[in-house]
Amino acid sequence: MLSPFIKRVLTLLSGSVLAQVITLALTPLLARLYSKEAFGELGILMSCSAVLAILFTGKLELSFFNLRSQVQRQRMKLGVVFIALLMGLLFLPIFFIFKSDIANTLNISVVAALLIPVAALFLAYFNLFTNFAISVQDFSSASRAKVARAITQGAAQSAAFVLPLGLIIGEVFGRIYACGYLLYKTKIENIAFSKRKVLATLRKGKPFVKYTTPASLLNTFSMQMPTIFIGINYDAASAGLFLMTQRILAAPTALIGQALSQVYNSEFAHSDLNTAKWRLFRATLVKSSALSLLFFSTLAITAPYLVTTFLGDKWLSVADFILLLTPMFFCQLSIGVISNTLNMLEKNKVMMFWDAFRGSGIILFAIATTTQHFTISTFLLGYSAIMVFNYLVLLALTLTPMKALKDL
Repeated sequence: MLSPFIKRVLTLLSGSVLAQVITLALTPLLARLYSKEAFGELGILMSCSAVLAILFTGKLELSFFNLRSQVQRQRMKLGVVFIALLMGLLFLPIFFIFKSDIANTLNISVVAALLIPVAALFLAYFNLFTNFAISVQDFSSASRAKVARAITQGAAQSAAFVLPLGLIIGEVFGRIYACGYLLYKTKIENIAFSKRKVLATLRKGKPFVKYTTPASLLNTFSMQMPTIFIGINYDAASAGLFLMTQRILAAPTALIGQALSQVYNSEFAHSDLNTAKWRLFRATLVKSSALSLLFFSTLAITAPYLVTTFLGDKWLSVADFILLLTPMFFCQLSIGVISNTLNMLEKNKVMMFWDAFRGSGIILFAIATTTQHFTISTFLLGYSAIMVFNYLVLLALTLTPMKALKDL
């Protein structure tokens, strides 16, 4: 019999996996319906909105797990809904005033630029409602919302192919639908709300705004910056090729890596013996590395055939991008599985240092790319090398306390 904890993990994991499978299954169809430029605009919007979404909520949604009562969680949810809405209303006029400058800088259309804060608002709401559902142990709704978002998004994108911004419209529609679903499933009960009590509850989330927001911004920016930079420094078509490459290479990380990571985190937390934690750490690293090597080596060899067969000839350059980025994704799957170890060992400052170190390296290389006029291939090769180096640094930073733990 599975424990209640494992059942909850599997419930959440099944939704994430199914959502990824649906997105991946629809990719060959969408690749034939839309141009590389359309995918580039989508990628840039998704990356920009991911960064803005953190600013909209200040990561207050994570405070749900520290609140003791259902009433406090409901008040926090209501307060963050209004905060995110105010942030959205603040950014929308800014984007409207500078719409032409933003569009020209990012190499996207004016309408796409205007939709960035809208997409960010509903992504912030989706993260907010998802974390609320998990905090009240409604794991089923959180899981189903991810699947519902993938289905509605894919259906809308397939139906709207005649529109220039069909991909973006489908993306935003999927977020809106998923937010509506979660809002209905986690609707506010008959609780008396007052401005004073809501503000008092919001103040309890100040540590998350102070400490978690900067760390989350660093991490998200490091992950999203390449897409934004490619759009700015090259063009939307190159950003589209990069997005398609990410969809293909990120699939095993999402499907395999997340499952391994969830199980590893659970087993690590429930292990009482330090030697058992060390054996678990070492075994997980070996298994994830072996799986990563098998998958990515096979993909690298077969990339040209697979890309042209499933995506079409116009996407052939994706095969070249896959070869350049394979080392990075190999490390992301093999080492990323144990990346939460430092947090579980309460080495949060070390993890924040690594996030800052990684982000700084990417920014410096982006500046060098601009000043030295590197080609897109050179940039991707350098970016992949920097990420490999950073994952090896993370492994070294994790090995030190783990070896010390083993010797206690």
